[in-house]
Amino acid sequence: MDVGAVAKSWSERVGLLRWSGRSSVVQRLAHGTFWLLTGTVTWRVLTAVSTIFVARILGGPAFGELAMIRSTVDLFVVFGCFRLGSTAAKYVSQYRKVDPPRAGAILLLVSIASLITCLVTAILCLVLSPWMAQDLFDRPDIRPLMALSALLIFFATFSAIQEVALSGFEAFKANALLSTFRGLSAIAFCVPLALLWGIKGVIISLLLDSVIALVICLAVLWKECVKQGVPLRIPRAKVLAEAPVLWRFALPGVLAGLIMTGTMWVGRVILVHRADGFMQLGLFAAANQWRTPMLFLPSVLCRVMLPLVSESYSTAKTGDLQTTITVNLKVICMTALPICLAIMCLANFIQGLYGEEFRQSAAILRILMPAVFLYAVDRVFERVFEGTGRRWTDMALTAGWSAIFSVVALIAVPGLGGIGLALAFLCAQILLLVGRIVYVERALVPGSATQSVRLLVSCLAVLAVAYVGSSYAAHEFLF
Repeated sequence: MDVGAVAKSWSERVGLLRWSGRSSVVQRLAHGTFWLLTGTVTWRVLTAVSTIFVARILGGPAFGELAMIRSTVDLFVVFGCFRLGSTAAKYVSQYRKVDPPRAGAILLLVSIASLITCLVTAILCLVLSPWMAQDLFDRPDIRPLMALSALLIFFATFSAIQEVALSGFEAFKANALLSTFRGLSAIAFCVPLALLWGIKGVIISLLLDSVIALVICLAVLWKECVKQGVPLRIPRAKVLAEAPVLWRFALPGVLAGLIMTGTMWVGRVILVHRADGFMQLGLFAAANQWRTPMLFLPSVLCRVMLPLVSESYSTAKTGDLQTTITVNLKVICMTALPICLAIMCLANFIQGLYGEEFRQSAAILRILMPAVFLYAVDRVFERVFEGTGRRWTDMALTAGWSAIFSVVALIAVPGLGGIGLALAFLCAQILLLVGRIVYVERALVPGSATQSVRLLVSCLAVLAVAYVGSSYAAHEFLF
């Protein structure tokens, strides 16, 4: 398939830009988005198929144990990654053309730091496995499985970091092929090993998948370094001289993630202190599941966006930077807004699918979806902060988001339950988005906000009409 033709057709049909002047930016966005979408969709479909087979093989209780173990592994992987993948992607994309030796030094630094964080995280899981099995999960019999998961955590974390680092070279085709391979390996390894050894077999299959993925990622990284002239034989002193990028970029990113995750957890704690707290949390969780279809494409676009922003900012190509922001915003609005409107209008029917008692969560869904839409838009400006190296500023804005969320939750949740939690998310997201737009306009990319504000105001007006109309039809006004 001619990806350039796909990109040109995309831009012409949606009318984002004329195919002249800044066409290379649109081509690169279309190229990356096409391959990442292809790989991600293929991986999700194949993984879903393998999950169905594994669930049928293991049965309900054993599949629940596997889910518990995998969620624990995922938590350790998030901490172990330490935002090192995005650190490599940002600086490699920034320096691979203008200063290749520095790009190589940062890539080596991230690899060394990855080994340390992966090893520490795996050891931590190994040490905590008896406590987690005995006290946290009240299942001492899964202690060997938790110990085995420590090895999985090491390789899964290391491969995840290298996979994200590939984005710095814009090797999105390699990412897509890797995702496809991992989807196929999920069927090839998981199903037969689950038949042989049950949960242990599934964990071993995930371990094999991570090891093979790591080998492939390292091979592709080496190939891209040779192809793009990024040296990897760098004196140790020069590699260590780049250490400040870890606390300038990686550390504030981790802290911002912890702030956001912790704040949402606090909001849920406030909610469960109501008399019907767990019921309200269940209603909120049912509504919150619909974040996934809205955030799927924006997540892909923002991953493609980071290397473009980094390179454009480092080479002072303000026009390319504005184009990148504008194209991503328009595509997100054109794709996420219709999904948001459909979910809002069908909220009663959708939540009724969970059961009659969940139908009342439709009111939560109508407030939560506009907040999720704003979150999708906000990710564009978050990537601008990342690509320009303003991580600490972004963390400060995230702390402000946390404060607003907490205040609104303390006021609204006791009286409104899950609706109050959704309202806290909406209010905090509006102010965070406004703060980021203002900062980007005044300090980073002047002139980028005019079209953005007009577009967002139009979207918000449509969402307001949809909320009023759907609430009126369901007789569920908030006030």
